[in-house]
Amino acid sequence: MLKESILFVSFISLLSIANATKATVTATTCNGCGPADLRQEALDEGNGDHYIYDFVYRKLTHYSIAGQGLLTAPHTSTYITIVPNDVATQNLFNAVQNFYDVNGNSTYATAAASVSISVPSQSYAMPTNRMGAMSAAAGVRNMTAFDMVQVPVYRQAALDSQRNFSNFDAWPNVIRAAAGTVLNAVNVTPLVKIPITMLVTLRFPDGSTSVISYDFATEAFVYVEGSSKDAVGNPIPETPLEASGGGSKTYVFPATISGLAAGSAQISNLQKMGINIPTTVYTSSWIVACTNIGTGGLPHCVAQPL
Repeated sequence: MLKESILFVSFISLLSIANATKATVTATTCNGCGPADLRQEALDEGNGDHYIYDFVYRKLTHYSIAGQGLLTAPHTSTYITIVPNDVATQNLFNAVQNFYDVNGNSTYATAAASVSISVPSQSYAMPTNRMGAMSAAAGVRNMTAFDMVQVPVYRQAALDSQRNFSNFDAWPNVIRAAAGTVLNAVNVTPLVKIPITMLVTLRFPDGSTSVISYDFATEAFVYVEGSSKDAVGNPIPETPLEASGGGSKTYVFPATISGLAAGSAQISNLQKMGINIPTTVYTSSWIVACTNIGTGGLPHCVAQPL
């Protein structure tokens, strides 16, 4: 009996430790919030350190939450601590507040950039030599958003072409300067999260688009999954499930050169996922319709005129 009790207590202790390790660091915005709202906002985030930004009252509150989900005594209570901001953290908040002010009372900023990258013309696959580098190709073509979805090395090439947010004229100088100040402050306090989102829509020569986001922690852009669209505005699915949307989804292509090219590329993209759809395009307006009633876990897709 004693042995069984020790084993039981040990098991419960392991569960407690596992739950305790699920602490996170978050950044949220709660403008004009009182103490009760701030407290609840932190509790909703669970165990961890939570930085709650209030751009109306111009303050940053740092909550540390511990004990949620722990099963053993004495850890049956949730411990809530307000952590005073040190100088570096306050400087970071001041930089974020300034970004919010100059960006029209928003931490969300968007821009656009045209991208022209040459890739081998024969397929979406990337030929490599023994060293893993791109090998020479007989012909080249312009990269598209379909390449962004299909080929990681092409995607990285597009990300590498946009190395710094200061390159984008679409953002006014004051916003670029404010973002630079935030970046400098993040470098001093890398563990403090910030609620700023800076997105860039990359437009490829064929008219297709993909969205990338600036990561202040790594000082690099990252691809926003699911953001790519073909030249006529249809989303580019990245998985078989996305092709049907878990139910049904229709892709519409007008009777234009762009529509014809986008439809052909969409069919090729579906085929690369293993979806059995004939290579059929129409000179009139047409659609590709996908449903999740397929075989082998793949959706069923058909092309047909409107």
